[in-house]
Amino acid sequence: MVKIENFDTVLEMAFGLNALFYIFELIPYTEDRLKELFERNQKLYERKVKLTKNTEAFPIGFVIGATYPFHRNILKRLSVIASLILLGILLYSAFYPDLEIGTSFMWALLAFVFGVPLIAFVMHKRAIALAETANSFLEKQIKEAERKADKYEMKIGEQQIIINPRSESISEALSLLTTADVPFLQLSHDNKNTFIKVSGRRKTGFTIQYQENDSQHCYKSKRLHFKDETIEILINFLSGSTEWKDLADWEQISRKGVSPNTAGVAGASSGSP
Repeated sequence: MVKIENFDTVLEMAFGLNALFYIFELIPYTEDRLKELFERNQKLYERKVKLTKNTEAFPIGFVIGATYPFHRNILKRLSVIASLILLGILLYSAFYPDLEIGTSFMWALLAFVFGVPLIAFVMHKRAIALAETANSFLEKQIKEAERKADKYEMKIGEQQIIINPRSESISEALSLLTTADVPFLQLSHDNKNTFIKVSGRRKTGFTIQYQENDSQHCYKSKRLHFKDETIEILINFLSGSTEWKDLADWEQISRKGVSPNTAGVAGASSGSP
């Protein structure tokens, strides 16, 4: 037999772990963290699908949604029971300080009241770790897809090169075009054999030429284009689609093509926008 009074501090700690730490701290923290991870997972998934066109993904929401609430509810009930038992024993021992209980019963009680929050901590930690692992896997897939993804290079005359330029950069570059200082703007694909080249000035209009795969497939726009039209064509080219070809009328030009190493663009149309 052991005196309960001798275990008051230990029992109070167990009560704090069950009633305070688990119910009022661990559960709210876990659910807030899982919500944050699920939102992150959705964004990563959308990014991954956009890059890879592959909708396959580990169903992290389903797995955690099917297991976490069940375990949480069971452990929460056990924690409430443990807290009530501890509270009752502590209150009773306050009025009867010489109260004694069996040694085996005391050890069983301690194993229960400390075991519940310990198991709960491991279970909650596992749910968070599972969500973090799923997000980490998606991030690796995204990095790999970005590494393999097509890259585009914008060359502004002989002065500057920008990788995967934005629409703002394209607009600014077109504004810099002149007949001498910045004679051309060129957007090229990864392999350098597919590119669009723009020359001209904003006031007089822009001539657009492109080469597709090799010098045998070189084309020039039949008329000059306004700045907004040119930007639209260039942005569509950057998207990787072929819709930009429908935004202008083209004519094939000589086999010499549109050399990416020369500053000028030969054969500019004499039409006006």
